[in-house]
Amino acid sequence: MYKRETYRYPETGSIDLSRIKGYTEDARTLRELLEDCKQRGIRIVFEGRTVEPEWMAAVYKMIIDRTHEELKAEQYKGIKRALKRKAEGTGSYGRPRAKLPADFEKQLKERIRKQEDLSSYCKELEMKKSTFYKWVKIYRSTWDSEKINSN
Repeated sequence: MYKRETYRYPETGSIDLSRIKGYTEDARTLRELLEDCKQRGIRIVFEGRTVEPEWMAAVYKMIIDRTHEELKAEQYKGIKRALKRKAEGTGSYGRPRAKLPADFEKQLKERIRKQEDLSSYCKELEMKKSTFYKWVKIYRSTWDSEKINSN
């Protein structure tokens, strides 16, 4: 793998890119190698051809930019397809809805009236706390506090 501080440049003034391992694993590593070669005036040999580091960096940047544009275009197409399916009513997107028991409101009122801890009911339902308390808040906001105490 190329490391600026440990790599020894040959006396010939050129580097065979195929001999340096790991430069393709990280885009930053190749960019650093090309910049370092440019500063030191070292040419790069690749597949038997000698190229200037500036030129190779420009080609590399063009390839990266093009790949990025293609990925963005494919991502956009995928989003459009998903939105079309959603509008048609086919396909399911997002998290699955939590299933509340039929007697959720009744149980909730009863437990609040008895001043029981709601976390035990949450565990009984095997529901995440955030989801459970979201529904508790929704139901509580529709009740009048006097109705809870009278039931």
